[in-house]
Amino acid sequence: MESPVTASPHLHRAAALLFAAFATSALADCPSGVRPATAAETEYLSKALAALAATLPATPQHMERQGQPFDFKQPAKLAPPCKGSPEGSFETSVTTGYLFKWPKEEAARLDTERKKVRDEMAALKTLPPDKAAQYKDLVDKSRAAYNSQPKAKRGGPPLSDEDRKLAEQKIAEGKAFDDQARALEKAHADSVKPQLDALTAKETSLQSFPQQFRVVLAINAKQLPAAAENVAALGAASPKGNAGLKVTNAVVVVDGPAGRPRQVLFEAIDKAALQSLLGKPLPPVSQSESQAAANAAKAPAVLLAQ
Repeated sequence: MESPVTASPHLHRAAALLFAAFATSALADCPSGVRPATAAETEYLSKALAALAATLPATPQHMERQGQPFDFKQPAKLAPPCKGSPEGSFETSVTTGYLFKWPKEEAARLDTERKKVRDEMAALKTLPPDKAAQYKDLVDKSRAAYNSQPKAKRGGPPLSDEDRKLAEQKIAEGKAFDDQARALEKAHADSVKPQLDALTAKETSLQSFPQQFRVVLAINAKQLPAAAENVAALGAASPKGNAGLKVTNAVVVVDGPAGRPRQVLFEAIDKAALQSLLGKPLPPVSQSESQAAANAAKAPAVLLAQ
């Protein structure tokens, strides 16, 4: 659900988790008390949240928007900043969730493809016949060595020094064969690891269960997140956050399983509109509301070929 029309001196909890690289620490107490938010801060926050919400797209194909839509009519509420803090001592974000469900036919196709990949992975992990024969021979020798060690009988006399030495020798022989068997297994695992890693990634991409995504939109991040296929950072870092009540940067993060659905959702967000906010006065809330309505009226992004 979107952060409706509220903000605190720090990012919304979900945004803080996603933007761990640049979010500030947990909200600290104000030892000197708090001050009232200024009219300029409240107006800026209302415009900022509305402008961020306006960049959300029409819900993409096979997705459900979760939570209540952003309410452009409700004024923003800013938690009282600490007394003595400069104007703009808060960070601003909007979050919303999406649930993606594969169509029945596509889910069945993915399940079939995923099973094939799993079978390939199982075959790769299996030792080839010659290595399997070596492995069995080593295991048999190890078992024979352990079984041949002298053992004291229950209630009987302890082992003689000679038998004790022989037992230690047989245990050492068994362990040596065990070590060789494990080394053979490891050598095979190492040899197929690149192929297994690729198949594991492919298997993950073929998941057919519903996928949960969280979109986080923020402005004036103190530090910009590292580049990634599901992250967009526009502008420059703003070490003082919203100080000066000007927009220095905008950040988009789409959190959730990698794959086509996440990519489509990320691409559908109106980043050009976010870019247009940088270095300029924020648009009136009514303008953002109109932009949101226009985006919602567009044809939804298509995830699957028709």
